[in-house]
Amino acid sequence: MSVRAPVGAMGKTAYDVVLGRGVAGIDGNEFLFQALSKKEAEGYWSTVSAGSTFDSINGDELRNTPVNYPRSKPEREAVGSCLSRIDTLITLHQRMGPIFCFCAHGSRTNFASTLQG
Repeated sequence: MSVRAPVGAMGKTAYDVVLGRGVAGIDGNEFLFQALSKKEAEGYWSTVSAGSTFDSINGDELRNTPVNYPRSKPEREAVGSCLSRIDTLITLHQRMGPIFCFCAHGSRTNFASTLQG
């Protein structure tokens, strides 16, 4: 997670990495990733970040961030997995956007071939 401008930008990896300044490594699960991503989407980080040159948060602000989560580990895993699949579908649809569009009259058009003439 980025802890310097832009505060709250999230990323994840399955690899061992070396982190530099401005990035916090969080050892968590898919549920926590989704919950912190939601905080970014809601604008939460702008309410706790501060800085004269660029916004940032410190470790205490990150550790004290309220996250509501199910007490049951299986439920957290199920919710995280479901949200991850929804993210994947959203990404796929966003990638299809430039290729296909729906015309005003509702017919599906291959946008790429339309551009090529």
